[in-house]
Amino acid sequence: MKKVVFVCLGNICRSPAAEAVFISLLKESNLLEQFVVESRGTSSYHKGEKPDSRTIKALKKRNIEVNSYSSPLSEEDLLHFDYVVCMDSSNLKNVLNYKNAKDHKNIFLYSELIENFPYTDVPDPYFGSESDFDLVNDIVYELGHALLLKIRP
Repeated sequence: MKKVVFVCLGNICRSPAAEAVFISLLKESNLLEQFVVESRGTSSYHKGEKPDSRTIKALKKRNIEVNSYSSPLSEEDLLHFDYVVCMDSSNLKNVLNYKNAKDHKNIFLYSELIENFPYTDVPDPYFGSESDFDLVNDIVYELGHALLLKIRP
């Protein structure tokens, strides 16, 4: 079983969207039973909260459900998950500062999966508009396909 965790700052916008989209791609490919997929934040600002309502709304437009709750990334998570997928360079830097990061082989920036991808970071839509949340979903959908190609059994 492959274990994937998506990471952003607060774990209410980008990483739960990436998690939900990747789960939907796994379902479409009949691979869900072969994966554990979760999301985390590098902060605990929103611990225990549901994803931002705008994230939920944007995902519903694609008929994708999101069922996660915000949770901070822990040192133990780096021992548990095979792939730690960071939404932006700031959060990647934070994750690489974790004690257990030095021994982890698969901590990376999501956008690195596609050569010449137009976005280095998955943009944080928190202070943006509805269209910013739609853009995040477009981005994580494209990157989700690339991740599935990279790690599928």
